[in-house]
Amino acid sequence: MGCVYGIANFLSGKYYLPGCSFAELRPQVALPMFIGVLCGPLAGFATGASGDMLGYAFAGKGPLFALHWSFANGLMELIPELAALGVSVLKKPFFERLIAEGENLVAP
Repeated sequence: MGCVYGIANFLSGKYYLPGCSFAELRPQVALPMFIGVLCGPLAGFATGASGDMLGYAFAGKGPLFALHWSFANGLMELIPELAALGVSVLKKPFFERLIAEGENLVAP
């Protein structure tokens, strides 16, 4: 999927927002997020980072052209998935503790 994301980055990299010569419109950013939801945060990070690198490579700039932006594309996919996992992991122990404390209050 990183290759699909890279090709989409290459194609959208030709069009800029009006009045700004460096801000690209990238609706395809949802693709690595979708992969992150389906396959986990590391897959989303790999898809985002490798796809951005491939987009630069297809454009003739080389895969290491803007490594910091490729890393940021990976983080953009990783952080929401880790947050979603963290919320789901934290909910269960909290409610289990709440129920246990409630039982301790009711028990003689």
